[in-house]
Amino acid sequence: MIKMIVSLVAALVTLLVVILVFKPFEKAKLAQGPVVIAEVPLRIEYSPDLKEGVFAQFGDLELSESGVIEKSKSLEDYQERELKALAEAALKKLGAGGDGAINLEVFMAPPMAEYDTSRLGLGKNLNLTFSPRRQDGKVINLNGNLLERKDLPLNQIRFSELKTQQLQEAVNVLQSVFSRQLLLKKAKENGTNIEQLIKTQIIKEELVVTDQDVDQFIADKGVSIGPGEKRLRAQLHAIVLENKRKEMLDAYVQSAFANEMAKVGFKPPTYAIPLSDNQALIRQRTDKDKGPAFFVFSDFMCSPCVKLAADLMSIRQELQDKVRIGFVHLFSEGNWQSRLLAEASFCLNFQRPELFWAFYERATKETEEISEEKIHEMAREIGADHDNFQSCMIKQTFKAEVDNQLKYAQDLGVTTPPTVIVGHEVFTGSVSRDQILRALSNQSSIQAGK
Repeated sequence: MIKMIVSLVAALVTLLVVILVFKPFEKAKLAQGPVVIAEVPLRIEYSPDLKEGVFAQFGDLELSESGVIEKSKSLEDYQERELKALAEAALKKLGAGGDGAINLEVFMAPPMAEYDTSRLGLGKNLNLTFSPRRQDGKVINLNGNLLERKDLPLNQIRFSELKTQQLQEAVNVLQSVFSRQLLLKKAKENGTNIEQLIKTQIIKEELVVTDQDVDQFIADKGVSIGPGEKRLRAQLHAIVLENKRKEMLDAYVQSAFANEMAKVGFKPPTYAIPLSDNQALIRQRTDKDKGPAFFVFSDFMCSPCVKLAADLMSIRQELQDKVRIGFVHLFSEGNWQSRLLAEASFCLNFQRPELFWAFYERATKETEEISEEKIHEMAREIGADHDNFQSCMIKQTFKAEVDNQLKYAQDLGVTTPPTVIVGHEVFTGSVSRDQILRALSNQSSIQAGK
């Protein structure tokens, strides 16, 4: 139970930081722009012109990849997972018969200083070395052969998800480092230290977190805790307090240093994930469509799925015909309620695609237990032809299509609802509107902005 609580709190902390880092995307508009990695509290852009070995640069401060990794245990873990995935894929590519020494040069920093490669458990004949990441897409040098990610037998969905998480955590670390640099600069100008600067100019009064604040945080994150979970509630209280503190610090940094910008030598994942319109509920592309499509693999009932639904409807209303959203049902085989909802959504989509979205919005707001009667009631509420809908449901007209969607997700390697794939990035679990808009801005002419 304790382990579960600790894991939950850790996940909430990570989600909180991600939301704060990518917070600027209040609206979306059409614009051309550079690859913006983050904007709050400091704007960070990708630059291909950094010196070799420089991972991030802010003014005179230059950081190597190793220098960033050592500041985060999460980054160490992501780095080791990436290394193991690449090494295992390299060995798999060699296949049987490779009894001699295997020379593998990986273009990334080691997960930690003096890294012991035996931790990978991949055999003693593997000679592993590390070199700086390359801009040309090459990820490894295997026995003299330079290979890109697409050349390797990887689970590309899982690897993209890992790279997306890695990106977010690297940005979190850099924002913290750069913000501290700016606060230190301001403190020195004022002849004081950072804590005194915060106390006298940024957070002048003691921050207060109420029970209502904690309740709202719990509701927003889709967490369910019992009245006896006092320890967990206290931990959530601390998270909300840190949230408030960070929001105030970020607002100050963003205001006081509005023209400052950092550059990094990395950008969002660039592997093109093969997605098919034929497998999703998605409107047909027209000659007017110039925007991207992104895919949502989701259920109608899980807590993060319900939270995502509200964000998707907001994006859909705001961007309208500038993007196309492909929906693929993803739920456990034994969940008969989710299956009924999925088949119902297909029946309604067949009548009019707009009915799918109306039903999706209505069903994900439902607080009562889902039943056949409730599904028919919702179909009537959104203005569907009920006789047509009833016939479709009785005949299970779209049972095969739902099964095909489940298989499609499985074949791709998508296992967790919700999973959102935007261009080259994969988000799983508690996916935010801001993450989607930022990813859209880097994959198309849609630039998310304030």
